[in-house]
Amino acid sequence: MLLVGLVCAAVPLLSGLAVGAGVLPGLAASAVVVTMVTAATAMGDRLAARTLAAAALGVVPLASWIATDGADGVLLSSAVLLGVVALYQEHRPYVVAATSAALGVGIAAIGPALGVVSSSATLAATQPIAFVGGQLLLLLAAVALHLLWWRFSEADQLVGEASMQEMVAVQRSMLSRMQDTERLKDELLAVVSHEFRTPLTAIIGFSQTLRRSASMGQLPAEMVELSADRIERNGLRLSRLIGNMLAATMDVEPHTERYFPISATIERLVEEFGGDDDGTTEVEVDVPEDMTARMSREHLRLLLGNLVDNGMKFADPGTPLRIRGRVAGDEIALVFTNNGPEVPEHMREQIFARFVQVDLSDTRPHDGIGLGLHVVRKLCDAHGGSLELRCQDGLVVLGVTLPAGPARVVGVVGESDEPPVDARTAHHRA
Repeated sequence: MLLVGLVCAAVPLLSGLAVGAGVLPGLAASAVVVTMVTAATAMGDRLAARTLAAAALGVVPLASWIATDGADGVLLSSAVLLGVVALYQEHRPYVVAATSAALGVGIAAIGPALGVVSSSATLAATQPIAFVGGQLLLLLAAVALHLLWWRFSEADQLVGEASMQEMVAVQRSMLSRMQDTERLKDELLAVVSHEFRTPLTAIIGFSQTLRRSASMGQLPAEMVELSADRIERNGLRLSRLIGNMLAATMDVEPHTERYFPISATIERLVEEFGGDDDGTTEVEVDVPEDMTARMSREHLRLLLGNLVDNGMKFADPGTPLRIRGRVAGDEIALVFTNNGPEVPEHMREQIFARFVQVDLSDTRPHDGIGLGLHVVRKLCDAHGGSLELRCQDGLVVLGVTLPAGPARVVGVVGESDEPPVDARTAHHRA
């Protein structure tokens, strides 16, 4: 501790001066200082120890004055020693040290009369009032400077503490985000693994069935058709999953110079989704056959596929998914409505973020990785459209606007009827 070290360093000097001058009061003052610093050392690094050490340091100038037989300049060291105490910026030790120094000045003023020192030619002996006044003014000036320094240093300290707290908050935020990212990565890997495993298992199983039965020459035509259909559907499911992941992680480049039919695309998607299980949701489509959207075929299939999949997946059993469409000026408006669980109010904006699902439990009844609506919003924004979610009275409504294309001539084969393409190729072409 700095205070204890300084006092300890002063004790040998005081004792040497007192012994050399043969001044018993100086030896007594040195003994008092030694006692005080010994007690402070035994207390350890506590406020009480620092206070006692500060008091001892305040006594040192008086002991030096006595040991030097009243030398006038010795008490000037009080201001310097107070500056050392001020470094701690603790009020109680500083007040104690200043009080000790002031009492030392008072004792020095009456020292010659008490016989503490033998010299009668010192300023304290000849002009005690001037001596006390000068010493006290010096102490007050030192105290004023120390307090002024405290004020500015405390302001800097507050700024430093605020900056430190801000840095700590940023570090904690970064750590929290890293932990959330790590957790999300683990959850995503688990979900994606499951999403890939399910269709792959079906594809592998039906492929093995076809191979075994073909080698035996006993496979009925119906079984061949069923196996090929299931392989195709699960392959398309994988293609949609890959398309969503690519669209979610890459920039979308709009192609508004191309246009494709809405109704025909929805019908093909409903057919693809419809054979996944026996409890297929009925889909009611009321969209003009000639209505088209200005976007690439791949983007349109991805956008409508996610909306159809979402509506069929979350519709209550026995209730239909209703799709309505109309042209409004330069835009087309599509509304997907189903009876199902409402999205909580606080999640109606979050639901469009990546990997966000209302039900995140391990026992949730529906599959998915939480990318569908995010991709729909991203495609809508890229093409100057919009996506809105509303929930009311058990109905979940998703409203979509897209740039309208020219009316399609029904029955005429053209650009809008180009054959489907692979999801990975589709993304690079889009």
